[in-house]
Amino acid sequence: MSYQVIAYDVGTTGIKTCLFQISAEEGVRFLSSEVADYSLRMLGGGAIEQDPEEWWTAMGRTTRRLLERTGVPKEEIRGISFCSQMQNVVMVDRQGRPCISWMDTRADLQFSRCMNTGLKVEGLNVFKVLKFLRDYLTKLVVLFCSLQPYHSMYLSKIRCLHHLPQQLLHFR
Repeated sequence: MSYQVIAYDVGTTGIKTCLFQISAEEGVRFLSSEVADYSLRMLGGGAIEQDPEEWWTAMGRTTRRLLERTGVPKEEIRGISFCSQMQNVVMVDRQGRPCISWMDTRADLQFSRCMNTGLKVEGLNVFKVLKFLRDYLTKLVVLFCSLQPYHSMYLSKIRCLHHLPQQLLHFR
């Protein structure tokens, strides 16, 4: 038994729509693809925006063309998959709004002011950093309590440093 799956790659300037067949006997097999472009508006002052409606229209157009060309009925599509461009921001209200592209640089000065201060964790897995901090703080609390046993009342106040991260961050 095999299944058809559509994969969408929503890129910066276009969408790639691919049809795959998945079966236990043959694994994953590429069947066909379609591509459609959309605009990227460079507005000056570092502003780069897109219209999310163009993404939606391009997705519909490539899907229709792909299914028509391959003859695969839409009812046979058993799954869809998405990958997308980087950190875009699409703010939504009643009027709809343009997407602020990941390439937008309007806030570079503000970003620089915020990011060049305080603790820096570059190139590290944030979950590993949090785990380290949780473990380190736990050991610090234990050390504090063992050096000053008469301050056991602090243990109940600080105990959340050990228990709360375990409840919120389920990693080991």
